[in-house]
Amino acid sequence: MAKIDFQEIVAQVLNGDTNAYDQLIEALTYKMLRYAESITHDQSKAEEAVQEAFIDCYLHLPSLRDPNAFEGFLAINVKRKCFRRFSDFDYEDILEYADYLSAKEELPEDYLIRTEEQSVVRAAIEKLPPAQKAVTKLFYLDGCSVKETAETLKIPEGTVKRRLHDAREKLQKELNAFMNNNKVPIIIKEIEEKINEIKKYKSLYGEDDTFSKNADELSSLITNVDDKRLQKYYKAELYALTPHENLQNREEIRDEYDRIAEEGEHPMIMARQFFKHCYDLCKNGDDLPMDRAEYLEKTALPALEKCRDLPGYEKAVGYLLCQISRFIADYDFDRSIKLLKQALDSFGEDDFYKTAVRTALQTYKESCRLSSLPDMGMIDHVCRLGVSQKGIRISDEACCYILNRPITHEHTFSPFFVYYLQDEDMMLLNADVKSGFVRESQWVDPENENNTVHKEVSCLSDSDSVSVPAGVFENCTHMRKKRRSECRPSYMETSVEDVWFKEGVGVTRYSYSSEGNTETYELTEYALSGGEGMLPLAAGNHWIYREVGLPKALESRHEYRVSHVTSDGAFYDLSHIGLTYIPKAEDRGINIPDSDVCLAIVDKLCERSKFDEGLAYLRAAIRANTSEKAVAAAVYGVPLLEKYADYQKSGYRFLPGHIRSRSVAADIHSVTETNGQDYFFSIGRFGSRGKYEDRIFGIKPFTYLDLFTGHYWNTEWKPGYKKEIPFEDRNKNKATVLMAAEDGGTVTLPCGTFENCVKVTLDAEIDGERADDYYLNWDDGYQFFWCGKKEYWFAPGVGIVRFICTWGNHVSSEMILNSYAVPGSDGKEYLPIHIGTRWEYVETHLTDEGYRAAFCVCIPNGIDGKYQWIQSQEFVYLGTAEEYDNRFFNK
Repeated sequence: MAKIDFQEIVAQVLNGDTNAYDQLIEALTYKMLRYAESITHDQSKAEEAVQEAFIDCYLHLPSLRDPNAFEGFLAINVKRKCFRRFSDFDYEDILEYADYLSAKEELPEDYLIRTEEQSVVRAAIEKLPPAQKAVTKLFYLDGCSVKETAETLKIPEGTVKRRLHDAREKLQKELNAFMNNNKVPIIIKEIEEKINEIKKYKSLYGEDDTFSKNADELSSLITNVDDKRLQKYYKAELYALTPHENLQNREEIRDEYDRIAEEGEHPMIMARQFFKHCYDLCKNGDDLPMDRAEYLEKTALPALEKCRDLPGYEKAVGYLLCQISRFIADYDFDRSIKLLKQALDSFGEDDFYKTAVRTALQTYKESCRLSSLPDMGMIDHVCRLGVSQKGIRISDEACCYILNRPITHEHTFSPFFVYYLQDEDMMLLNADVKSGFVRESQWVDPENENNTVHKEVSCLSDSDSVSVPAGVFENCTHMRKKRRSECRPSYMETSVEDVWFKEGVGVTRYSYSSEGNTETYELTEYALSGGEGMLPLAAGNHWIYREVGLPKALESRHEYRVSHVTSDGAFYDLSHIGLTYIPKAEDRGINIPDSDVCLAIVDKLCERSKFDEGLAYLRAAIRANTSEKAVAAAVYGVPLLEKYADYQKSGYRFLPGHIRSRSVAADIHSVTETNGQDYFFSIGRFGSRGKYEDRIFGIKPFTYLDLFTGHYWNTEWKPGYKKEIPFEDRNKNKATVLMAAEDGGTVTLPCGTFENCVKVTLDAEIDGERADDYYLNWDDGYQFFWCGKKEYWFAPGVGIVRFICTWGNHVSSEMILNSYAVPGSDGKEYLPIHIGTRWEYVETHLTDEGYRAAFCVCIPNGIDGKYQWIQSQEFVYLGTAEEYDNRFFNK
């Protein structure tokens, strides 16, 4: 090969003969590829690195000190590209360039960005996320050093360097476009404008004929894109915009979304598919939030890197950070907040998710300001509203979830008047609303036609008078929405929402009723800077509401605010910051919650394994003494929670436990549960289950009795009794339960020998073949845990002394009476329910395997045949999490 005259070739290029540069490419490509492959060990990556290095060196030719040093300069650039883009660490030694550069020590990208004639790159800088744009402008356009940039923005120098690094990566497409003397094609601009037009139209009017026409026009434009990867991206964008309601090709649609995600054609589709898969894949036990967070963090985010150079990559990353934040909130609340703050940089100012994250963070800030328990009783929610001649339509909505945690189960469950009033077309307020207006709709689950929701939105009056703390408002419009669900599992089967609007003011009162519970919210203050109609929309408009009828010591504050208006003025982000809280003591002196509220707080604290704090509120419930039942539950809970606090100090690995208080009715014939529950709080950290831990379903004896028979005991259950009981579970799976009673003989246990027992058997199966793991396998979400055989031994004067639960050939559980007290029994009752009755059971297999698996019941009070029934489930592996993982998962 002839010797290369670098001096002459570089001179030709600088004099305008750009074709001369091809000689350098032809002469050095093979050599540079071999060098790059020695670093990356990957041919395709090496080719990318060499291509980028040739581009950078071409751009930097005017500053090259010695043209004969071109080969060395190129080699350094190739090495840097390989290490920086394709290795496990970031190699960037700027000093190596000092031997070649004739002026400043700056990277080739830096030189290009500083060159004023590159308007394309300058335009691209404006498209960067705000945080990256700020450092890029200061460093490149204003000439600030890294230190000066850090001081100006009040951030660490390391953060400046990281943001500059990320900005360079995003600008690489623009550098390639400049090298080819190819500005952003006009067709791309047309496509972007058409996409924005379609999104805006869909948000305002839905998917009508005009929407379909625009979608067809967009499809035609996309075919003219030369860049095949970019063309695939825009096709995916169109695919995401187009409605997919045809049931016949539903599976085809799912497959296409999976393909788009797998091949990295669209960042947000990819992120959403990973989020979907984290639910499909992570069903292995009870510690699902942590498993899902780990899946998104260790699998989804790294996989998303293949979309790094496509539009929307940053938003997709931010979306996943928000979801991870949501999953880890109950385990690491502080990190959840940090992830939300990190996600902010991923969204543009007009991005809806930016408003959602800001709202969540502001909710937490307000809670810290007002509440003595700042990480409970918070709700965040945002709706993006579009206004057209049809009315006000909800175009998007979101919560950042981690704060969506009401302090009590009975209150502040649904203070989202915006969300619940909408109809099937997402219309919040129709322009033609007046007295007598009625609109009915229904939603049918495309995968299960038995799951149907019926809705009716109506205007009952436009002349109501509403008196609230903010004033008296005449001629208010009264809207009502009825919702009836036939879904399985049942969720809010019926609900009624009433909302009163005042023209030029907004919502003055809101009421929500479901399953006998009613919540009412009243306007306490408001401020308007503009807008008109029944819900005036203008930046800064806000309304503050309080909940009526809260328990003693609780206060509520629900603020709705127009927190953002998009730059085109078409959409308004209405944020909701909801707090139900115990005010700080300094706000109004000593503030002691009543016993009921204390137990609600204990539930929240125990969910997050804050047992010492939970104990403090159990004792506060006892001192407050405002409810006999609440005090009894607290007295019962103190010793159990003390045990869990000791377990925690010993480093033991917790599994699901709880304390539950309910009521039962007992007479000479039967014992029957009379309500769902009065109080409940979970104890212990949920976690993935080891071998045969499904036996925990065998320490729920009364659950099965109530589920199949509606009784805990019935005097009809005498030897020889048989009955076939029709049964349908919440998913409409039908079975016939075979029930039989027989002589149970004598049962001998460590706590005693029990004669004349009655054995009751419940046998429930669904027709069809069964795999060994069918009944309790993790993939079906334990939906068939009720199948199999349940065998009970009732002893006279004592109650249940033994219980065996068997699920096919997969697993069997045995629960035996460990200790008991029946001071009120006459010795004849097979389930004595009197004040002072107490039973403690243990699961024998789990005990042998190193667990504490106990089920306890006590009857602390009652009168006239109505008794308080308190039960607890204690489930702890008496070893550390590390020992547990080593034993069951070989970690």
